[in-house]
Amino acid sequence: MMKKSLYIMLICGVLIASASVIAQYRNSSSTHEAHANMTSPSIVLRLGEPLASDFDTPWASIDRHPTGAEFYQHEWMRGNLGVVQISDGKLGFPIDNVLSTIGMADKEVPGGIYEWSINAGVSQEQADTPDAALNRMIKLLSLIRERGWARYISVDDPRLTGKEAWVYAKDNSEYSLDSTYTPNRDEWQSMTKATPQWVF
Repeated sequence: MMKKSLYIMLICGVLIASASVIAQYRNSSSTHEAHANMTSPSIVLRLGEPLASDFDTPWASIDRHPTGAEFYQHEWMRGNLGVVQISDGKLGFPIDNVLSTIGMADKEVPGGIYEWSINAGVSQEQADTPDAALNRMIKLLSLIRERGWARYISVDDPRLTGKEAWVYAKDNSEYSLDSTYTPNRDEWQSMTKATPQWVF
């Protein structure tokens, strides 16, 4: 059985111009311009049945591939970022300043959406100081753990913790960081250039 997981990726400050985000905005710039002045409401995302999540919004789209893969997406404009409520009973929690989300499902895999990838900034203005950005991220990660989520590491990756995980992730950008580790300022500034990520 495929493990259902919540995938959180941080993009902070001016680093929202990463390659993946540029591609998303380039492919749908006209849609974003049309909705640039709309207020972004809070939306609810859930694992499992797609209809249980909010898709009746101008920021939502669904892409069904002939292979059976399905992608459930939301995208917002900078300056008008989204608010996402992860709803899973007592495990639920909010994420502010969301740039985009994508839920993945497959007709060959029972259970509906098995993974949500959430691409969020650290502030609405994307202009926090490094220290403020780090503090915001630490608070969010602490909240996620308090709600009962646990770190997920791919079966092919080493089981590293603390600073060892942080150092390893510098050369392995898709590695799931240890959310209990608080990097120092130099470590944080160095890592944000590579888009750190945590998987739960």
